[in-house]
Amino acid sequence: MMPSPGYNRGVEESPLQRLLKQGSAGNGFQTDEHYKTVNYRASVSGDNVKKWAADGSSGSTYSANELQVTEGTDEGSAVTLVFTDKLGRVVLKRQQATATPTWLDTYYIYDLLGNIAWVVPPKAVAKLSSIGGTWNVSSVPNLVFYYVYDYKNRIIEKKVPGADVIYIIYDPLDRVVLVQSGNLRSSDKWLYSKYDASGRVITEGVYTDATHTTRSGMQSYVDGLSCYGSSSTTYYEARTTGTSSYYTNSCFPVSGTEERLYYYYDDYDTNNDGSADFAYSSQGLSGEGPVTDKTRGLPTAINKRIIGTSNWLRTVSFYDKRLNPLQVQSDNQLRALLQDHTTTVIDFAGRLNIKK
Repeated sequence: MMPSPGYNRGVEESPLQRLLKQGSAGNGFQTDEHYKTVNYRASVSGDNVKKWAADGSSGSTYSANELQVTEGTDEGSAVTLVFTDKLGRVVLKRQQATATPTWLDTYYIYDLLGNIAWVVPPKAVAKLSSIGGTWNVSSVPNLVFYYVYDYKNRIIEKKVPGADVIYIIYDPLDRVVLVQSGNLRSSDKWLYSKYDASGRVITEGVYTDATHTTRSGMQSYVDGLSCYGSSSTTYYEARTTGTSSYYTNSCFPVSGTEERLYYYYDDYDTNNDGSADFAYSSQGLSGEGPVTDKTRGLPTAINKRIIGTSNWLRTVSFYDKRLNPLQVQSDNQLRALLQDHTTTVIDFAGRLNIKK
């Protein structure tokens, strides 16, 4: 029997053409043997789906026919139910855990603007069920995901189970410039990112500021910086010859930083002296190359600091004429000068033929 490299699908005979069944690659997994099925229905009262308010509380359930239910069954007969409201938002994903069956529920709660505000995973659902009464995410703060948005609808705080709140600071161009976890907050540190004129991250590191210690305080401070003024031209960094990183240091943060990474784009002249600093090393592989010099817009090199030292490790990437990665040259733990080479030969269809 010839193997089946593809798969078949079955759709309903209606203008909606919704998926009803789907196979997988390989014999025995087509739509006449082991396959996935999908069924569509309206919710019923017996589904017992909690209805959540924007404040994260729930004291009622959805009535029959208020939700659309997509019921998927995989090849092993495990069932997944997805409940969608009238706005097309997923409010509950219910997955079968055992053949009994035991169901694992994940609820999605939205704010008044339709943004995801909380995700309540199965462990939190089980805890709320055991508490009883009116459910409220405030009863299980360490078991839920939650997100806070500002007036521009940007995520400014987020939390994952078992961790402290993560703060996110934006500049007036809506670029993320600072991120702070609970561990960093205890030492007044932030992870920072700086950008070039194309909006690409060119450096990352750790910024220390013991003055602006709250999220709102730091956001106000960044909003008021002169480098973001209407007449300013220093809201991005550019390549230069005057610094060890070969980038300017014009915009926030300009001091109190520990650089960890530098990214270079477009060419291989990282020191900006007019000539390439790195060269492709041919490996003589069948179908290899040629290397292209048309790298505008592509990442070409990375400098990464060895934490706790002043030493840096470099990685340089070369591309073929189809802009597929062709060769990566890098330093190793002994800091040998770009002596580690990984070369790949990729055909016109994007398939890997050779890797050395």
